[in-house]
Amino acid sequence: MFYTSLGLVLADRAYPGMVVGRQTGTGWRNESRTTPMVAPWVVDEMTTADLKDQRLNNRLREVLSQLGGHPTASIPAACGGHAEMTGAYRLFDNEKATFKAILQPHMEATRQRIAQQPVVLLVQDTSEIDVTRPEQQDACHSVCP
Repeated sequence: MFYTSLGLVLADRAYPGMVVGRQTGTGWRNESRTTPMVAPWVVDEMTTADLKDQRLNNRLREVLSQLGGHPTASIPAACGGHAEMTGAYRLFDNEKATFKAILQPHMEATRQRIAQQPVVLLVQDTSEIDVTRPEQQDACHSVCP
């Protein structure tokens, strides 16, 4: 069982921002830690993730959430702190965190989404447009409303 820092709400699982506690013989013991905030899409996408260690599975979800929240940032910038950055690099260095093991849950989730659709187009588009110069911006207005 878990409770909030005010001790007013009991729940069967922790939510972001909740203080984790457990019942002891004399009452509730505060574990003095909070659960990490993970983006909902990461939870859905990584449901079947299995890196053979629950701590690695949790770290994978945290890192994906951090990187997904800042897709153009470097790993240190996306992670937002030294401890988070170190955790990300440790995940990448772990033997159990292989490319296949990390990508497998995404492939499964993608197959499930595809199976729900009557038609799926897998289109590859490598077109690029550069509108950094003023004359290109004028030309773009006639193509890009």
